Amino acid sequence: MVYVTKSFGYIIQALLIFMIHLMVYYETNPIKEMLDEFSDYENLFNYITGWPIYIFVMINYILACTMHPGKIRENWELCYNYPKSQVTYCEACKVVKPPRSWHCVRCGFCVVKRDHHCDFTNQCVGYGNIKPFTFFCIFGFIGCAQFLVRSLQYSYHWINDDLECVKAYSKTYMIFLWFLMYVVLAFALFLTTITKRIIMNVLYNTTTLEQMVIADGALRPCEFITVENNAFDLGEIPNWVQSFGINPLLWFWPISPSRNGVTLGPFFNYLEALFDAKYHMKMI
Repeated sequence: MVYVTKSFGYIIQALLIFMIHLMVYYETNPIKEMLDEFSDYENLFNYITGWPIYIFVMINYILACTMHPGKIRENWELCYNYPKSQVTYCEACKVVKPPRSWHCVRCGFCVVKRDHHCDFTNQCVGYGNIKPFTFFCIFGFIGCAQFLVRSLQYSYHWINDDLECVKAYSKTYMIFLWFLMYVVLAFALFLTTITKRIIMNVLYNTTTLEQMVIADGALRPCEFITVENNAFDLGEIPNWVQSFGINPLLWFWPISPSRNGVTLGPFFNYLEALFDAKYHMKMI
C-alpha cells in the first residue's frame, strides 16, 4: 500500500482548494455570462444556491483539516469500567488507549474512534472532526453536481455556437474546462462513495477500520464488534447524537460534540443515553 506523506499532503490540500476556486471562477465568469442571456432569475438562482454551498464547503473543509480528530483525555480509564483486555498502552504516545482508539503513524498520535487517515484533509478522521468531514463530503458533492450541470449546459451552447457570449472563448479555453469537468466528475464519484460510507458508519456506530477488522481480521480486534453484533450500536438516533451532538441547531456549528468518544458503548450509562435520545426526539 502506498502512503501519502504529510509533506505531500499539503500539496494535495493546495490542489483541492485550487480546484474549488477554479470552479468558482467558471461559475462567476463564462457560465454567468451564459445565464445572463437566458434570464436574470436563472443567474440569481445560481448565486443563491452556489455561494452558500461554497461557504459551507470551505468552512467544513478547513475545520476537517484543523480540528483535532480525537484527543485521548488523561486518566480516562479511571472513569470507565472497560475490561483490561480491551485497553491497550501506546508506547509512542505514552498513554492508555480506550477501545476503538488507534495510533496513526502519519499523524504521530492516537485518535479516539479513528475512522481513517484522509489524504485530502492531511490528517485522520475521528471522533473530533467526523462532523465537519461529513458535511464537507455532502456539500462538496452538491457543489460538484451543480458545476457539472452548468458546465455541460455551457459546453452544449459552445458546440452549437447559438449564444453570442460563448463565441468569445477559444477551443483551448474549452479544452481546459472539459479537463476540469473530468477531474470534478472523478472527485464527485469519490465523494459519493465516501459520503455513503461515512453516513452509514455514523448511523451504525462503526468505523472504516472496524469494518476492515471484520473483513479480514488483519488489525487489532475488538471483541464487542463482530459480523453478527456491534455492542456500540445504540440505535440510529443515539448514534447520530453521539457524533453530531444533542441539539440539532448546533449540528452545523463548528464545534465538536460534548462527549469524548469513550463514554458510550458496552459499559456506558444506559439511562443517560436514553435521555439523549428522548431529548433529541423532542427537538425534531
